[in-house]
Amino acid sequence: MTIDNNRKSISIRLRKLMAMLLAGALIIIVYFTDILHSPEGWFTKHHLAGLILLIYILYYIFDYMLEQNYIYYTDSGDKIMFRYYSLRPLESSQNSIEIAKSDFHDFKVIRSFFNLKEKIVLYQATRRGIAKYPPISITALNKTEKEKLFNSLNRVKGVPA
Repeated sequence: MTIDNNRKSISIRLRKLMAMLLAGALIIIVYFTDILHSPEGWFTKHHLAGLILLIYILYYIFDYMLEQNYIYYTDSGDKIMFRYYSLRPLESSQNSIEIAKSDFHDFKVIRSFFNLKEKIVLYQATRRGIAKYPPISITALNKTEKEKLFNSLNRVKGVPA
């Protein structure tokens, strides 16, 4: 079974780009039109532009906190393989985890940030004990993809789905 959220990662990047363009366009419209033309009022065009910028910054921080990843997962062959990279700006490291099915021990799901952020931690059996991999954010996967992933990992682990 293979999971690839390429379409979702593209839509996430487009959504971020559209939000930036929309905020920029609204600020330009506020400054170059006479939307708020009364200078004696307490709410000026500077306030409106600041409010638009604040909303964009809050959206950006929220999206940054979600820690969404592009994920490619496959369990074909004798290994399970995760390939993933962050969709955050300026983070371009690509990561890959390959575990032989016979060495796969367990996985754990960690939820945080008001249950909006999900990470999966993989465990591998080694001669020296159980090795723990760094958490992989699976927030960008939809519910069906998460169920398929958990079922696949449970099958590899030997637990009936």
